[in-house]
Amino acid sequence: MPRRSRAIAFSCPLIALLVSSCSESKISQCQKLLNVTNRIEPLNQEFKTQVKKLQTTARPKGIKEVKSMLHKTSDIFQKTATKFIKISQEARTLNLGDEKIKTWKIQYINLLDKYQMNLTSLANLLLNATQANTVNEFSAKFSKLENDGASVFEQLPKLDNQKRKLDREIDSYCQKNQA
Repeated sequence: MPRRSRAIAFSCPLIALLVSSCSESKISQCQKLLNVTNRIEPLNQEFKTQVKKLQTTARPKGIKEVKSMLHKTSDIFQKTATKFIKISQEARTLNLGDEKIKTWKIQYINLLDKYQMNLTSLANLLLNATQANTVNEFSAKFSKLENDGASVFEQLPKLDNQKRKLDREIDSYCQKNQA
């Protein structure tokens, strides 16, 4: 075998080994995405706990106390929305090579953005109701809150279901690639 052929024959497997060892495995890419997305569920639970706590401890008497409770609820919604933005931004920075995992990353980002938009919308509706100065104005703003808020609030369980579906898909894919 000529000297040049031996060098090529010897170097090709080495180059292939280097290239394959430098690329990230599907498992590590799955882990990167899951490390970010696994923060969604605890955030959802924290949100639900805060709202439930506020509902059980607050027994407003009169418009002033109702407005105060709505303001506190708006703060909870807005703070949670901000946390969803941070998780979404972190997910956007993930550098993933596997096409399926990239697709799930985009779906998670879209889901996070929808959570954030719905929570921000609800926070704004709640805050708007607190801006009323008269009983009639409050009544009108509260009616708007009830009407508009109901349709927005209905989206949250749907987003939870979408998240669970995505979780199952990526878990299945990652489990399959571990074996």
